Amino acid sequence: LYSNSIWFVIITFLSIGYGDVTPTTYCGRGVSITTGIIGAGVSSALIAVISRQMELTRAEKQVNNFMSESKLSRQCKNIAAKVLQNRWFIHRYSHGKSSHDAIKLRNYQKKFLLAINDFKRVKWEQRKTSEEGNALVDVAKMQKTMHEAVFDMKKTQEVILNRIESLCKTIQLLNSAGNQLASNARSPP
Repeated sequence: LYSNSIWFVIITFLSIGYGDVTPTTYCGRGVSITTGIIGAGVSSALIAVISRQMELTRAEKQVNNFMSESKLSRQCKNIAAKVLQNRWFIHRYSHGKSSHDAIKLRNYQKKFLLAINDFKRVKWEQRKTSEEGNALVDVAKMQKTMHEAVFDMKKTQEVILNRIESLCKTIQLLNSAGNQLASNARSPP
């Protein structure tokens, strides 16, 4: 009973899901579990490789960002023109006395408010896109700076190691000279 419950838990968590046909021997169950674990590992590795291949390069991200910025600037100009047009129509129909002018006035006021909201949305998207673009440039600069710093530290470390080696050699020479002097001082003349 215990082995059946363990079998059920393992098969459920590995998402193998044997239904009608299940292995009954321990060897069959072991092979099934091993196959499930290997399958889960291979599928996760495959997903990682495919997701890395699908990721955009830095140049592709910059092109994508540039295209988004140009599209948003074009939208911003169009929406700004709509805001001005609707404001002009509001001014034109606000002095009218007929009910037809009042209906048109309300219609252009609604369009005016919608255009203002669209303008705010596009401006927000432009800010977000420019921040993403700045982040790409900042990451590249930071990576270059870090690479230069690591290179400089490595050169400094090599210089320090060379100095330490020369100091060790000098100390060994001094020790050997001191030992010779001590042995010469001990030996009778």
